[in-house]
Amino acid sequence: MADLSGGRSVKLIVTAMIGDGKRILLVRYPNPPGNKHGWWLPAPELTYGQHPDQACEKLMDSLGIGDGSCSLVEIESYETNNWHLFFHYRVRTASEPKAGPEFADTRWYDLDDLPDVSQFALGSKARSLIERLAKD
Repeated sequence: MADLSGGRSVKLIVTAMIGDGKRILLVRYPNPPGNKHGWWLPAPELTYGQHPDQACEKLMDSLGIGDGSCSLVEIESYETNNWHLFFHYRVRTASEPKAGPEFADTRWYDLDDLPDVSQFALGSKARSLIERLAKD
């Protein structure tokens, strides 16, 4: 089997833009990835052998969202110190989420009244992702 990582870590991550068409759910992590504090789209890392659809469904279950379905919108790849492969999902729901212990806070935001870019853990990258995923 070929080593595609070049000796670096490979991170497989599901991001989920959970919303009702007018609002989206943003979360804060108690111990955020890379110690980057601020608002995030929910973004669990896949476990070994886990299909991205399963990770999205598990995320919905952990938030108590039973009426939505995961729709893969795009796959994004980028490299920093590690190689990141993101599976970006859109989840439409009318349910109110129930934050579990993996989240410090959850909050709905209107798509036309998102927090300032400085309040996002990943800054303008997060805002541009939300804008891309919000398009139908």
